[in-house]
Amino acid sequence: MVSGMPTVPECMYAKCVSLPDDKQSGLAVLRPDQESVLVQFRDNVTLTCGSPGRKLRSTASSGFRQCVYDPKPGLPDYWLSGAPPACPRVDCGMPMATPGAEYGQFVDTKYQSSFFFGCQNTFKLAGQTSKHDNVVRCQANGIWDFGDLRCEGPVCEDPGRPSDGLQISRSYEQGSEVLFGCSRPGYILINPRPITCMREPECKVIKPLGISSGKIPDSAINATSERPNYEARNIRLNSVTGWCGKQEAFTYVSVDLGKVYRVKAILVKGVVTNDIVGRPTEIRFFYKQSENENYVVYFPNFNLTMRDPGNYGELAMITLPKYVQARFVILGIVSYMDNACLKFELMGCEEPKVEPLLGYDYGYSPCVDNEPPVFQNCPQQPIIVKRDENGGVLPINFTEPTAIDNSGSIARLEVKPQSFRTPIHIFQDTVVKYVAFDYDGNVAICEINITVPDVTPPLLTCPQSYVIELVDKQDNYLVNFNETRKRIKTSDESGDVHLTFIPERATIPIGAFENVTVEARDRFNNKATCHFQVSIQATPCVDWELQPPVNGAINCLPGDKGIECIATCRPVWDGRAGQLMLITEGLIASKAEYGGGRQLPE
Repeated sequence: MVSGMPTVPECMYAKCVSLPDDKQSGLAVLRPDQESVLVQFRDNVTLTCGSPGRKLRSTASSGFRQCVYDPKPGLPDYWLSGAPPACPRVDCGMPMATPGAEYGQFVDTKYQSSFFFGCQNTFKLAGQTSKHDNVVRCQANGIWDFGDLRCEGPVCEDPGRPSDGLQISRSYEQGSEVLFGCSRPGYILINPRPITCMREPECKVIKPLGISSGKIPDSAINATSERPNYEARNIRLNSVTGWCGKQEAFTYVSVDLGKVYRVKAILVKGVVTNDIVGRPTEIRFFYKQSENENYVVYFPNFNLTMRDPGNYGELAMITLPKYVQARFVILGIVSYMDNACLKFELMGCEEPKVEPLLGYDYGYSPCVDNEPPVFQNCPQQPIIVKRDENGGVLPINFTEPTAIDNSGSIARLEVKPQSFRTPIHIFQDTVVKYVAFDYDGNVAICEINITVPDVTPPLLTCPQSYVIELVDKQDNYLVNFNETRKRIKTSDESGDVHLTFIPERATIPIGAFENVTVEARDRFNNKATCHFQVSIQATPCVDWELQPPVNGAINCLPGDKGIECIATCRPVWDGRAGQLMLITEGLIASKAEYGGGRQLPE
């Protein structure tokens, strides 16, 4: 039997089994020792993708794995932890649309996927891919290979531009957008959205139908009623005045457009001049194609904004979801601010003989003034009314505020109260408002506070002087004169009056009094004063009311006629013995009979 020496235990680093390469997807696993499939604990392996069009996933650990201790069911304790590495195909994403183009079917959007590039019937195919054909392929760099493929064909017409505006466009091709802006300072678009050249539109170009331009003659415009200088012919949006109807059950204006149009939008605003103001707040739209037809009522009615002190000139653009075909139209005023007045324009296009292939989804938006007027000399401080040497109010006179507007002129200037004109006598605090309106519904207000100093003291009446009678005997009594506040009558036109008592309280001896002064002061520091007295006395017929005579004493007892008080003289002054009744002119004096002051005679 041979006996061997015992071996010494040795601790060795753990190792992980390496990941395999995947030649099909181009995945390569690079180890520190390429000859060994084992990776030492804490060592990393590097992952790469060698095939074209394939990349590692976009994660923090997609390019490596580390040998770690991470026990999990079904796995060894030491392994290259993480999700199985992969080299997925690059994704080119959904191909962008090309105006006039039609794409063939494709399985997916990843590397080596492809589809045929074709054009719609009205377009012609032009250009080619990098492979000199019309097959668009997803390339290894993640970009579809369109090359210079395109579809050449018809384009949209020039959509025009708003008055005082500009057009921003790069192309009128299908799918292209056209933007608009306003060139005049302080003006903005009602709606800044772009318009798009689209296939099978409702109109080639949506534009004004001719009311404002004068294409529609005056003879084609009629109304149920009208006022002088505000006749129906002034209904045009660019009119200086506008149309105003008289007060009646239902006021409307009718227009013969001359031929059938596709109406897509209505532009409406009110009237604002120095003569009259008015704005519809709800309108009803009627239309028909021929004279012998009945009018069709568009449902629902259209509501317009209404704001104080009056957005009369504000332009409203009403876009119809679906065009209406009309030659004869009526715009009726259901409700309104101040007066039934309006100006309007229709936007749309002529009824086409053949449906248009390309056109715009909307018309351009008008430019409107967005800046309110500005008062140049509006007083920032209250204006104080002055008085003469006799106290009489002098008339106020100041330079009336003037307003300017970026449009070049003011549509209307109001003064509230309307009768206010300088110079003028003001006898009470007054607020004067100057309100300036421009032609697009913007308003500026200059508010002037006129203050009349108050020099009249408050009206004040004090209560009559009064006596506080005490039942219990005490030498003095504390009186709080504030308790007489309810008995004081005071008022002033300026508002509340502050009362002060001088003194507010006093301790008054029995038989004495206190003079009280009341001061009333208004908010302008004008004051008035009045006076009254408060006396403290004993209640009549109490035993301590009478004072004993000089050199004598007094004893009061209840009797049949009240309290009878018997006074006695001190023996040192009277030599007669016993009690002596106080003799005054031969009568017995009792309280009931004496009824006089508190001091008995000697």
